[in-house]
Amino acid sequence: MTISNNEDQKQYVDAAQVAYKLARECLPRYAYAKSPHHFTFQQLGGIVLLRTVMRLSYREMQQYLLESDEVRRVFDLRNVPDYSTLMRTEVKMKGQINDMLHKFLMQMQANNIPLTWMGYLGAQIR
Repeated sequence: MTISNNEDQKQYVDAAQVAYKLARECLPRYAYAKSPHHFTFQQLGGIVLLRTVMRLSYREMQQYLLESDEVRRVFDLRNVPDYSTLMRTEVKMKGQINDMLHKFLMQMQANNIPLTWMGYLGAQIR
């Protein structure tokens, strides 16, 4: 996925910051105590939330993270998770993703971050 200009990239970075902040508030640090801990559940959850909002496939999200140093920095990533890791994380989050998505859109609107790039065309969120 190629970003067309710096303004678009700034909006994606802003969205990533909101998504990661929400993930840290809503999700436990790790899904399982005995997991390998390559990534926190909060990092993966934030990425999954951003993927949902950006309407990307898992592979497109993986590619986007590989291409975007700034977004990787927002999520504190040393490595990029595999698309299958993102898929499994979303399955684990199924009960929480809709709540997080609603909170995400509310925070984006409260911070006056345009929603048009996400296809929401500035709709009021209640």
